[in-house]
Amino acid sequence: MTRFRPFRHLGLKVLSVGLAVILWLIAPVERRLTGMSVHLRNLGPDLTARAMPSTVAVLLEGSRQSLVGLNPGDVDVFVDLAGLDAGDYLLGVSTSRSERGGVLRTDPVVVQVQIISAQP
Repeated sequence: MTRFRPFRHLGLKVLSVGLAVILWLIAPVERRLTGMSVHLRNLGPDLTARAMPSTVAVLLEGSRQSLVGLNPGDVDVFVDLAGLDAGDYLLGVSTSRSERGGVLRTDPVVVQVQIISAQP
C-alpha cells in the first residue's frame, strides 16, 4: 500500500501553482464598453449630420491589469465623413486604439449616417 505524502515534491507543487497564478494574471481578457457615442469627423462646411444609432458597444482585449482602470473616454469611436455630400450613407465605425487594450470589434459594425445641407 502506498503511503500518502503531501509534502513530496513540494518545490514542484509550489512552482506549478506560482506559474498558474502568473499565467492567469497576464492572460488576455475581454471587456465590453457599451453606450459609446459615435463622433462624426471631417464633416464638410455647411453640412449637418447624424448617425443612427448614435451609440455603439466596443469589445476590447488586453491584460487584466490594463483593462481594470479603462474608462469609456480612453477609446474614441468615430465615422469619417471626409468628401461626402448631402445624402444617406451606411458607413463603417472606426476606433482609435487604446493604449490599454486593443479593439476587437464594435457592435454594430456600420451605422446609417444622414448628411443634410445647412443651406436651403
